[in-house]
Amino acid sequence: EWFTDGSLLAHLAEGHCDSFREVFRGKRGLAPACEITMASACTGSASEVPAANFFQRAVNAVSDVGFRIRHLFACDCREEKRKWIQGVFEAFAPNESTSSPASGLASGQGLSPAAAAAQGSASGLDSSSAATAAAAAAAGHGLPPASDHGLPPASGHGLSGLCEACIFTDIGDLGGATAPCSVHGGNCTVPSCDIFVRCTSCKDFSRLSQRSGDVLSRSHSVGGSAQTFHGMRAYISCARPSVVIFENVESMDDETEDDEGTRMDHSQLDICLSEMHSRGYECQVAM
Repeated sequence: EWFTDGSLLAHLAEGHCDSFREVFRGKRGLAPACEITMASACTGSASEVPAANFFQRAVNAVSDVGFRIRHLFACDCREEKRKWIQGVFEAFAPNESTSSPASGLASGQGLSPAAAAAQGSASGLDSSSAATAAAAAAAGHGLPPASDHGLPPASGHGLSGLCEACIFTDIGDLGGATAPCSVHGGNCTVPSCDIFVRCTSCKDFSRLSQRSGDVLSRSHSVGGSAQTFHGMRAYISCARPSVVIFENVESMDDETEDDEGTRMDHSQLDICLSEMHSRGYECQVAM
């Protein structure tokens, strides 16, 4: 019922808030009285945007600290995915003006018109449909009424920063100070963030593909898994986000064979965890 009436994400976010309150037991606030920043790369559907939006709404429905999440950038090498991401940004942006220059952009770069969401995407929603679904979810959760464009204004609802957020074109560029951005038509500053949500190509170690051996130990792989992994690693080394959320296929934890077919004593997940540990991160795996 929650799925069909559009209220699923709102109910899940409310449940998370209830769980946090149970864990904290009044020893600390539900959320910090500040704005936290997030960014993402190679997530495909940009589902982290609506997830963050509904969590922010749920927190502010039970707290008056003014908690906000600002989304700084996304990244994908495929044009059709970048169009879809832009549509998601439009659907979940608050009622902010896009006439002012974005912070951190190269001098003289204006904001280009936002692209429509990709037609025929996996979800089958364009940006207008996504906004309608978000509004339905808000209504089903008892949230404030939506504005004309389907979402509440920026009074604690809607993710800030989406109107000027960059969409970079290659995760391999994120380890540098600047990178090509499809939204602003040139090189933009690559910002650091508090929460980094990222994926890497799964083609080289998916169970649906021919296995390619010890992929993440290489600099290059046929399906791009190695290249996207090293791009992600470079960004984390430079930007040092406080929290990193990594999503990929379950087969990352499968036994690995070398190019000669000899079984190795580690999985691709082991390599990923080792890289994160070496950068000072504590890791928790959820399958």
